[in-house]
Amino acid sequence: MTLSLLLSGKFDEYFTQSSADVPLWLFVHVPKTAGSSLTTELAGFLRPSYNIHIDRSDVARSYNERYDTAVADFIMQAKQRPFRFASGHILEYQTARIRNALPDVRLITMLRQPVSRLVSDYRYQRTPMHPNHEEFKKRLPTLSDYVELLGENNKMAKFLVPRPIVASEDEQACIDFIMHNYAFVGLQEMYPLCFQTLTMLLGKPSTPSVRKRVNEVTEENPLLLTPEIDRQIRILNRLDMAIYDAFLKRYKVIREALLEYVRSRRAEWAGLA
Repeated sequence: MTLSLLLSGKFDEYFTQSSADVPLWLFVHVPKTAGSSLTTELAGFLRPSYNIHIDRSDVARSYNERYDTAVADFIMQAKQRPFRFASGHILEYQTARIRNALPDVRLITMLRQPVSRLVSDYRYQRTPMHPNHEEFKKRLPTLSDYVELLGENNKMAKFLVPRPIVASEDEQACIDFIMHNYAFVGLQEMYPLCFQTLTMLLGKPSTPSVRKRVNEVTEENPLLLTPEIDRQIRILNRLDMAIYDAFLKRYKVIREALLEYVRSRRAEWAGLA
């Protein structure tokens, strides 16, 4: 229940309970939530670290099957060599496998406003940063085509919440699961504050300095959102909207107090250095 301490403004209790005796932090990386930038910075000081990744050229198996293998490999290596930090685009059932095998792991993640996240995901996959971008552009020439893909809807919920709860479409159950199972949840729209909060939790308070895989506006990759598509995304991503709005509401209440707390604690740590 430690995340509820942070979001209710009980900062001293939160940092004391959440940072005690933690051997491994696992970042569940929902695509296009500033996760690449965050992972780079955290892996820089939480060592040894591990990137749970797949071979995207392996088309003989599905995406989930490849990640199942990657997760199994990580668990095997983590039992032989303890890691301090790991990250990956893993779904909840894969995260559950890690938690069952490595019960002392603590989960962290980042959320993003669902319309912005989905549009950014689509635009990213149209660029050379994505290995199969040419095939992607031919298969899904418009944003509307992408929005209507069943697998792309409620992606934050699918990454963070068990399948039966997602299938039930119970918004509060999704929110409750994340609140009870994650040690930290940040918002991309409050990235500097969330970054400072998280790094304080991890014992190295700092400000963000890395920006990776940022979509640039080009002729090939324009901003595509219209009011009609915005409404379509909100309707088809109702769970993600509910999850994001719940955390945004909580952060808005504590934002100024948390900012002041982080500033004062950083000043104290600097004075002791």
